[in-house]
Amino acid sequence: MKFLFLFLFFLIVTIVISQDQLPKQQRKEIGKTFEREKLEFRKFEEFEKQELRKRTGKKFEEQERRRFRRRNPERNDEEKGFGKGFGRELKSFNEDEEECPFYGGKKQRRGFKENQENGFGNGFGKGFGRRFKDFDDSENFPKMRSQYAPRFGMLHSQEPLTEVIIKNLFQRFMTVFKKDYLEDEYEHRYQIFKENVLRIKESNENPEIKHKLSINKFADLTNAEYQSLYLKPIKISETNKIGVYKNTNKPKDAIVDWRKEGVVTPVKNEGSECSMSLALSIAGSVESYHAIKVGELTALSEQELIDCVLGCFGGTFAEGFEFVETNGLCSAGDYPVTNQKGTCKNGSCQAVTKIGGYVQITEGDENSMANACAQYGPLSAAIDASHFSFQVYTGGVYYEADCSSTELDHAVVVVGYGVDQDQNYWIVKNSWGVDWGLDGYIWMSKDRNNNCGIASSTFYVTGV
Repeated sequence: MKFLFLFLFFLIVTIVISQDQLPKQQRKEIGKTFEREKLEFRKFEEFEKQELRKRTGKKFEEQERRRFRRRNPERNDEEKGFGKGFGRELKSFNEDEEECPFYGGKKQRRGFKENQENGFGNGFGKGFGRRFKDFDDSENFPKMRSQYAPRFGMLHSQEPLTEVIIKNLFQRFMTVFKKDYLEDEYEHRYQIFKENVLRIKESNENPEIKHKLSINKFADLTNAEYQSLYLKPIKISETNKIGVYKNTNKPKDAIVDWRKEGVVTPVKNEGSECSMSLALSIAGSVESYHAIKVGELTALSEQELIDCVLGCFGGTFAEGFEFVETNGLCSAGDYPVTNQKGTCKNGSCQAVTKIGGYVQITEGDENSMANACAQYGPLSAAIDASHFSFQVYTGGVYYEADCSSTELDHAVVVVGYGVDQDQNYWIVKNSWGVDWGLDGYIWMSKDRNNNCGIASSTFYVTGV
């Protein structure tokens, strides 16, 4: 009996010990697995660093700092004084001040939640920019307020822009617009940015200049670089083959805005690989006229015009309109954009619409232009967009004293006109995305001697 009890006792002890050891063994195995994974991760990181050194040939420490800034924008912004993330209230550069003076004050600031609702900082919301139906019941028209363009303020404070503040602005600019530079390029771009910021501030402090400038995605480019990337010469079309419209009477309507009627497609972004403004301008006026007559708004293919007639760096309004008159245009969905000239494939899709003709408005006549816009719909137009003020435009009625009315280099769509504090303006749809200007639009001076050539080469289409 004694031996039986001893045997049972040792059996129970053995079972308890074995049960206690099993979790310890499992934990040990888990620990070994974790250490192996951590070692593999460190090996991978070291391999990545070596590959980075081979590719760049630059000091790795600088690359690491830049990678940290990209991966931790909120922490970096907080350290730099920009608050936790874009759109939240900004911390002052000077903790003794109530608010940062270089961002336009509290009225310029937007809450993080509002930015999420509007789409910026959380992608561009549902689709590229606001869906068009949102324009129909907007209370802001004809007054436009920038809903998507990143706000850096107007830089109009009388206090000086210090080196520290400009560097902080540059870091924010890099974060917002996802800019990344190599070590030698970083300093070069910073110096250009700095010079541009000082020019912006000087312009905004000038009481004679009514429009406002601000930091946008072109703020790290010289004006010459901007022109070479985004502009191309556009000829003022001859009028011998087409009709000429003239109606010099004062327009009956003081305000016209075709966006309210649901016949203007959202703003596109042509990029810098292929100059597509001419094609986008032609497609824009054709698709609006089609929508007015048929009642259906369809985005048409600018790529078809690029491939089949205009190319990236040539062509005229007349050539583009004549192609549409003969062949029609497919939808943008059936003939998608590639941002480069390709082989013409207009036979591969069904044309959505054709036009019966196109008419040039009397050169320089803004009354005729306004009457045509009110009667026929959005117009295709060419302008002089070469100036620094256009490059970084952000609001107000744009007037540039040095603009040319004959040397035109960019095509746009004029979707209406209005009045702001006794200043007449054209509502002009650009093609550089919603993060430029007023959600991709610009108010250009109206009835000021054809400023920037707004009425020099302007067309409407007929006969759909």
